[in-house]
Amino acid sequence: MLLAFLLLLGGQVLIAPTASASTVDGEISRSEILARANFWVSRNVPYNQGLSTGDVDGRKYRQDCSGFVSMAWHLPTSASTRTLATYGNRLASLDQLQPGDMLLDAGTHSSLFVGWNNSSHTSATIWHESTPGVGTVAANWTRATMGKYVPYSYKKVVGDTATNPNPGILKREVFESASSTGWSALPTGIAGEAVASITMDGVKYIYTVNDGIVYEAASNNNWKNLSTRITSSGGVAATAIDGVKYVYTVNGGQVYEAASNNSWKNLNSGIPTSGPVAVTSMGGVKYVYTVNGGQVYEAASNNSWKNLNSGIPSRGPLAATSADGVNYVYTVNGGQVYEAASNNSWKSLNSGIFSTTGVAATEMGGIKYVYTM
Repeated sequence: MLLAFLLLLGGQVLIAPTASASTVDGEISRSEILARANFWVSRNVPYNQGLSTGDVDGRKYRQDCSGFVSMAWHLPTSASTRTLATYGNRLASLDQLQPGDMLLDAGTHSSLFVGWNNSSHTSATIWHESTPGVGTVAANWTRATMGKYVPYSYKKVVGDTATNPNPGILKREVFESASSTGWSALPTGIAGEAVASITMDGVKYIYTVNDGIVYEAASNNNWKNLSTRITSSGGVAATAIDGVKYVYTVNGGQVYEAASNNSWKNLNSGIPTSGPVAVTSMGGVKYVYTVNGGQVYEAASNNSWKNLNSGIPSRGPLAATSADGVNYVYTVNGGQVYEAASNNSWKSLNSGIFSTTGVAATEMGGIKYVYTM
């Protein structure tokens, strides 16, 4: 059996399993526990107590909080929050927690401890399945929140002392879906904290954010990820006009624009946003969409970026594209991607595409492509 390998992405080490080094109910290292957990995390496996999903070897575990921990620990069964404790050794204090350990509220909830966010142990990164229909969540828990749970170490953990692979930030794999294939989702092999996409001259470009830097990958270079050196606090969007690629990022509550013909120099557009940002272009005009107060706003380059409320509700990820004279905006609500169009008064319609953390859209040859994480 092969060991987990380390993938270096934007200076960030991600743990990616090939096949299990451990056996079911056998000894397991902390690195492998995190690698197995990340197999679900990167695929955004949704919480559903009525369904099961395979681990890296295809062995199925229940898609809930205790099933997630059971899968990560390579247990012989999907334990419950009432039986998980039998597989662990109770720790004397939270300070003894190491990556791959468990926080348990018996009969209620369980989560996987990924690592401390600081040397004073006042907050930590936690991975857990917590909400029906929503994928694995990366949370920053304060020590007070963690104090409501009992810490456990798996009885059969051995070897290394793995470090937190994603302190406070969850990277997810980017999947490509196309309207011409019934929105069948295919992995690109690219991972990040935020995603955007464009097409130009028959090439699809994907932009992701990793550790505060925007990376560009193209379909004609096998999606190889290259740093643009553009900084971002999380949001990213992109469009192309007349052979120039424009990337929009968010820093300090403001939207910044950088262009490929100015060496990606970042310029403040003056558009305010609470975080999410999307952009498209049509007829030589760039349209930027942002979220403020749970509503999507539209600003255009031909009206001095004046922000206008479109009436589209959204609280998170946002994407936009244009086709045949129509602007399309994609938002995520309740784990589902909704599509609204400028020719239907921005009425939001459920596309049936599942996503919780990221969405991007582009158009090529009359086909709309939506990317989710």
